[in-house]
Amino acid sequence: MEGYFPVLLRLEDKPCLVVGGGSVAERRIASLLEARARVRVVSPVITELIGSWAEEGRLEAVQRVYRPEDQEGMYLVIAATDHACVNNEVLELARRNNRPVNMVERPELGDFIVPSVVRRGKLVIAVSTLGASPSVAASVRREIEACFGEEYEAYLDFLSEFRLLAQERVSDTRVRQALYRSVLQENVLEKIKNGEFEEWKNRIMNQMGSAHPAGQVSPGGGQACAKL
Repeated sequence: MEGYFPVLLRLEDKPCLVVGGGSVAERRIASLLEARARVRVVSPVITELIGSWAEEGRLEAVQRVYRPEDQEGMYLVIAATDHACVNNEVLELARRNNRPVNMVERPELGDFIVPSVVRRGKLVIAVSTLGASPSVAASVRREIEACFGEEYEAYLDFLSEFRLLAQERVSDTRVRQALYRSVLQENVLEKIKNGEFEEWKNRIMNQMGSAHPAGQVSPGGGQACAKL
C-alpha cells in the first residue's frame, strides 16, 4: 500500500494549523471542524464561509501571510495555499519538527492523505486512491453513499446502546455473544425504513433492562433472548 497505514485519528481539542484560506482549504477545515479540532487558519485572504466560521468562534482566522512561528504548538499542519513555495516552506518546517503535514495539491509529498469520507453516524467509510485521482475517490464515495443510507446512523447507535446495556446486565460472555447474534439476525435496517424501529427497540431494551445483572439469561430459553 505504498507505505501508508490507514487510521482514524482522534483530533478533538487538538490544535491544527491550516495555511491557506481558499475553497480547497475550506474542505480541509470543514473536516477538521467535524472532528472537533481547534483550528487556526492563516491566510491574507479567506473565503466568506471561513470568515463566518471565525465569527461564530469555531476557528481562529489570522489574516496575514504565513510565518514559521504559526506552527508552534500545532498537532498537525495542512498546507493549502495557491503558492508552491509557501506550501513547500510549510512542509519542510513541519517535517523538521516531526509534525504530521498534508500538502493538499501534492498529497504524495506529505505525511498523510485525507481520504474521501462517507459518514453515517458511527459508521465511517474512507476512500482513497493514494492521491492518484481524487475524482475517482469522490465517485466511489458517491456509490457507497447510495448503498449505505441514513438509516445506518440509527442502527449503529442502537447496537452501541444495546452492547453497553448487555455488558452491564449480563455477566456471562457466552450469553452476551448469543444476545448480540440474536439482534444481528433481526432485519433492523428494514424496521428503521418502515417506521417499526422505535417500538421494536423499546421492547428489546426494556427486556434487556429487566435482565438480572448476574447473567440469569440463557441463549437457549432464557427470558431476554427468547423474546428477541
